[in-house]
Amino acid sequence: MDDIAVPLGDVVVPALCKPDTEFTLIKVSYEGKCEVEEIKKGKRIEAKKMYRVRTGQMVFSTIRATDGAVGIVPQEYDGALVSKQLYGLRCIANT
Repeated sequence: MDDIAVPLGDVVVPALCKPDTEFTLIKVSYEGKCEVEEIKKGKRIEAKKMYRVRTGQMVFSTIRATDGAVGIVPQEYDGALVSKQLYGLRCIANT
């Protein structure tokens, strides 16, 4: 059987690789909207690793997906980061 989606693989370690760069961190609301959680410089991000998301990727809360916390990354958040509390998928064509 062919895959229809793959997990996000674009891991970023902001504190080490880009300590002075500002990153947009997003979350998913219970209404299924991606929203800015905060904007922080890499050196201020406590998580050891984050995941970069791209337009059209699906993200969902590992804890609250069943409550509606599932969304599609809009163009304005292309390149934003999510923590491991959000799981992301990139849909691929079924070949």
